[in-house]
Amino acid sequence: NHILLKTLEKHGVVQINPQGEKFDPTYHEALFDFVDPKQTPGNVGVVCNIGYLINERVLRPAKVGVVKAPEKIE
Repeated sequence: NHILLKTLEKHGVVQINPQGEKFDPTYHEALFDFVDPKQTPGNVGVVCNIGYLINERVLRPAKVGVVKAPEKIE
C-alpha cells in the first residue's frame, strides 16, 4: 500500500486527511455534524474517508464529520 501511495505521489496524487482542520466544502464532504466540547466548532472532528487531490484539483473529497456548537437551551 505504501509503494502504491509513493507511485501515485510521483504522478501528482496526494491524500487529504483534514483531521482537526477548519471545514472547507471545496475539499471536504460533510456527512454529519456532532457536538464535542473538546473540539472547535466548524472544524473536522472525524475523517470517515480520506480524500485525494491530483495536481491541486480535487479527485475525491474527504468525507468527514464536522463539530458543531452545542445548542443553547433557553
